[in-house]
Amino acid sequence: MPRALLIVLGLTLALGLPAAAQEAQPTPVPTPATMATPTPEGSQGALPVQVGTIVFSTVEEWQRGARLEGLQVINNAGGELRLADGATQGVFESQVISTTFTTGAVGALWHANVPPGTGLTLEVRGGSSSTALGEWQVLAGGDARPQDEGDTVALESVRPLPASAVLQLRATFEASVPNASALLSDVTLAYIDAPPAAVRAA
Repeated sequence: MPRALLIVLGLTLALGLPAAAQEAQPTPVPTPATMATPTPEGSQGALPVQVGTIVFSTVEEWQRGARLEGLQVINNAGGELRLADGATQGVFESQVISTTFTTGAVGALWHANVPPGTGLTLEVRGGSSSTALGEWQVLAGGDARPQDEGDTVALESVRPLPASAVLQLRATFEASVPNASALLSDVTLAYIDAPPAAVRAA
């Protein structure tokens, strides 16, 4: 993927751009950005890139999930997800959230504490509508992440999506140690309007 595109997305995530909340669900917020693109020799130009964010971080936002199974929402740090007492597995699925423009790629930034004996898997999917969603894609953390906090994790690249008007997040918790659980504090999805073919070709 073009390095400039990663920089645009990385800056968006690192700066923690705000996402206002609707009463029904987290609200996607478009953020103008500019990405330099190759131009013919002797010419100059830049391609405007739209960037929107969706944030899950408060008790209310976690509780609005379409599926909250084997988990509890606790009022620490404004709102965190963890396994319910006695549970060894749990799943959170967000509502299907409409984006403010058609997106072709998504990145993510999240804060989580995953002690030994526990596991946390984050996934995202997109589609043209809530009845036409694509496959789940795992959000695996890489080394390209801000170092402000030890529990901050970011994607090392963005995930290409089919042309999508909606997004959905899933978090799966596991534990092999009694009464232990990962803690998920917040997730920020940043989506851009780059076409999927351009992301794959990068």
